[in-house]
Amino acid sequence: MPLCPFSLMSLLVFSGSEAKLSVRSSQPNAIALRDSHVVLPCSFLVTPGSIDLRRLTVSWYQYGFLVAKFGNGEVTSRQDASLFEPNLSQGNASLLLKSIVKRDEGQYECEVTHAGEKGSASLALTIQGNLGGVKWGGAIGACTCVKIHVVWDL
Repeated sequence: MPLCPFSLMSLLVFSGSEAKLSVRSSQPNAIALRDSHVVLPCSFLVTPGSIDLRRLTVSWYQYGFLVAKFGNGEVTSRQDASLFEPNLSQGNASLLLKSIVKRDEGQYECEVTHAGEKGSASLALTIQGNLGGVKWGGAIGACTCVKIHVVWDL
C-alpha cells in the first residue's frame, strides 16, 4: 500500500521531534550548618532543542510537601525558599534554603516537567549545628565529643 505524501511528511516531521528531558542532582547528600543558607543542586537538560519557559514547570518537595514551584511564568515558595528564576532557561533548577533549621532536614525531590516530559532527582539534606560547643549532626545523631582532662586539687 503506497503512502500518500502527507503521511510520509508527517512521519518525517513527528518521528524525530520529541525532546528528551534528563534531571539530576550533582550532590545526592548535602550537609549544611544550622542557621546558614544552603543550595540544593538540581539541573535539567532538554535534548534536542532549547528550554521553553512557557512549557516548563519546576517543583521542589520535602517529604511530599511543596517547598517551591515555577510554573506559568511565576514562582511560588515558602518564605525561606527560592528558585534561581533567571537561571531556569539554562537548566538550573536549584533551590536556595535560607537560615535553615532542624525541620529543613530530610529528603527533597526536584521535579521538572517540560513539554510533556517529566523527570526528577532526589537528595537528602542533613543539618549540623553547635550546642554549647558540642557539634551534633544529622538524622543519624552523630556526635563529636570533646575529651576533657580534669585535675583535682586536693
